[in-house]
Amino acid sequence: MKNYIYLSLIITAIMTPLSYGMQLTVEATVSETNGVHWKKDNFGNIWPNVQDIEPNELGTKLEQFVAGLQEKEKGNAFLVHLPHEEGQKAVALVKAGFKPHYTDTSKTEWVYKNGSPMPDVSTATAGARVLVCRGEDVLVIEDKNMKGRMMYPGGSVDARELTLNAASREIQEEVGLMIKPTDMQKIALVNRVRANRYGVSDYCHYYMTRTFTGTVQAQESEVLQTMWVPLTVVAKGDPINNLKISPTVKLLAAHIISNYHTASQRVLDPRQYPAAPDKQDQSDIMDIDLFHITHHETK
Repeated sequence: MKNYIYLSLIITAIMTPLSYGMQLTVEATVSETNGVHWKKDNFGNIWPNVQDIEPNELGTKLEQFVAGLQEKEKGNAFLVHLPHEEGQKAVALVKAGFKPHYTDTSKTEWVYKNGSPMPDVSTATAGARVLVCRGEDVLVIEDKNMKGRMMYPGGSVDARELTLNAASREIQEEVGLMIKPTDMQKIALVNRVRANRYGVSDYCHYYMTRTFTGTVQAQESEVLQTMWVPLTVVAKGDPINNLKISPTVKLLAAHIISNYHTASQRVLDPRQYPAAPDKQDQSDIMDIDLFHITHHETK
């Protein structure tokens, strides 16, 4: 049972990689509280040394350690780096109130927040999509994961990746076009309050460009079809080739046509549209922030 708990927690940590702050600097001074040695980092976080404590004693010692410092260090988190080879100690960390926070190839990181303002794991996800324009047309796709819907090409932003770089990478992977990050302009940021079943917020960055090289070649494992469609047609919102056009896709096309003067909007999340008006969750909303870019950047 213990091994199962440990494995489940490690999987959770791997699925939610979020580190806290910049590069840590840990003080050289070693203190001791209730038999546990510890140091502080430059953020004020407490780092107890658990490597020298036997697994069968660790849970109780950490409980006593936290109890001895939590009032004095209120607002500062307690953090533990646990090498994978010492994974059996994870059960003791849970007993002491620590939760998985981050993992990499060598260790897991556990946290007892103690009132710290550090973010919880998986508080948000990020995406990047691009309106690739050619004359009066824009490139749209049908994604295998969103059958029946028209979308602009793009995808998820990887951990520690800038959104511009993600947009460039995703365009090359999905449709085979080469676009330099410096040749794109951000035209919108869409924030969905409840993006998925885990309840995290979703931020999707939308860019536009008229500068690209190569010819469209859809990645068959992800994209069912690609089309160049007039911006005016997309902005009308009528289905094209039986593909539904979401209000966001429609609005962004209209934003370009208006020379980037469309007002930002707060709208109901499209997932609520199929429900009857009295059954829709009016708290499931998204903000669409639209940005203005100058004419010379889009010609």
